[in-house]
Parts: sequence; structure tokens; C-alpha cells
Amino acid sequence: MDQTSIQPKDFEDVIAPTQNWVVKVFQFFRRWPILPALVIVTLVVVAIFAPLISPHSPNSANLLSRLAPPAWAEGGSQTNLLGADQQGRDLLSRLIHGARISLIVVTASLWIGMIAGTALGLVAGYFGKWSDEIIMRLIDVWLAVPFIMIVLVLVVAIGQSFPLLVGVLGASTWAGFTRQVRGLTLSLKQADYVALARVAGASDVRIMIKHILPHTISIILVLTSLQAGSLILAEGTLSFLGLGVPPPTPSWGSIVADGRSYLATAWWVSLFPGIAIFLVVMAFNFAGDWVRDRLDPRLRQI
Repeated sequence: MDQTSIQPKDFEDVIAPTQNWVVKVFQFFRRWPILPALVIVTLVVVAIFAPLISPHSPNSANLLSRLAPPAWAEGGSQTNLLGADQQGRDLLSRLIHGARISLIVVTASLWIGMIAGTALGLVAGYFGKWSDEIIMRLIDVWLAVPFIMIVLVLVVAIGQSFPLLVGVLGASTWAGFTRQVRGLTLSLKQADYVALARVAGASDVRIMIKHILPHTISIILVLTSLQAGSLILAEGTLSFLGLGVPPPTPSWGSIVADGRSYLATAWWVSLFPGIAIFLVVMAFNFAGDWVRDRLDPRLRQI
């Protein structure tokens, strides 16, 4: 066919199907959080089956492998795929077991903050008056106190421990749940079905649990998904500062701290746990935004 006989429409017929396919793929990944979900599912699977998939014990030291580079780098070996730290411990194994610590800390802390915050939010919003005033002023005082200072005082007074870390992180999340649930409860208690339940003789506790609490589930799920990434980052920060999980239990933050003195010669010790923290936090943030867009009726109309 002569080039002069090719019309612009012929190019459009060839390019249009490709463009439509690219647009459909883009819209699919935009509509569904495939990549964030993949990262989160990987975190959960790795955390659950850590003892089975870990190639070595996370605390098994081998001085002959001290600061061994990754397998693909010069001087690396298949024994330590991601290299080893300053004590010769396998970095991949410590990252795998560190994922379990992160998941346990986030799950336990979220449950503590969610239960305490939701209960206080229901009480403050439903009863109002002095109970609302006390709870809201308590939140103002709590948010005014530096979080790191609280952790430092508790670690010095009680000692570094895993339950202390979970309790502190759980206490850092309750204020957000309380504020959101309280604001929604203030509007829900004026609804007609709540007034009918009150006229029918339902107790205040029954009204809060059966008639108001179910309508707050959506906002609780949104807050939970958004808080997960922040908690992982907070746990990593505390462990980096030596205030988190006590050694020798592996934690992503403590692994980063172990490698900060070897950044020039053994960059892999801090790089890989830093990448793990970054990917997981971003995945939870993107998943939280997706959950918020799905459960918020105002955003669904956009």
C-alpha cells in the first residue's frame, strides 16, 4: 500500500484499541487497590508463616558472615540473600520475623484504641453535658503532651517491654476514634428511630449499642485503615530510638538503627528494612483512602 494512501483515520483505528486497553487497565487499578492489597496480604502471610519461610533463625549469629553483602553483590552468597548485619545474622530472616512484630503491634494497638475510643465517643456524644466536657478536655490534655516524652518516662519507670509498647501505641489512637464517633453520635441521637426506641422503653445502653453503634461502623473502619500505617511508622520510630521492642527480638526500626553506623560500607542493613517500612505504610495509606472513598457517601457521588 502506498504511504500516500494511508489516511489519518487508519492510524486512529490502529491506535484506538491500544489506548482503550491502557485506559481500562489504568481505571481498573485506580478503582481497586490491587498493589496496596498485594503488599498488605504479603505482610500478613509472611507474618503468619514466618517460622516456616524464614531461611535462618533471626537471632542466630555467625561472625564469619559479619556484614556479608547481598547475594547479587560482589562477595555475596546464596546463604544470605539480602546480606547479614554486624553480628552475622541473616537480614532476610530478621525482616520476615520483624513483619510479624509489626503486624502484632498494629493489630493489638488498634483494638485497644478502637474499643476505648469508640466507647468514650458514644458516651460523650449520647449523654453530652458534663460527661462530654470531661472527655473532650481529657483529649485536649492528652494531645498536648509530647508522645515521645510519655514513652521515655514509662520506659525509665517500668522498663522496655512488648506490652508497654502495645499499650502506648494503643493509647495514642483512642483520641481520634473518640472525636469521630462522638461527632457522629451527636447527630444520630436526634434521629427518629432513636426517639422511638426511647419512647418504647429502651435503656440508654441498649440504644447506644443496638441503634447508634452499628451506624458508626463505617467511620470506625475508615479510621482503622488510616491509623494502621501511622502505627507501623510509630513502632519503627520507637524501635529506632531504642524505646520499642526489646532486643534481641527483631523489629524493622531496630534493624535500621543497627545499620546506621555502617551506611558507608554495609548500606543493605538499613536500606531493606527502610524499604519494607515505606512500602507497608504507603500500602495502608492508599488502602485507607480507598476505604474512605467507598464508605463515605459524599465521596461516592464525586
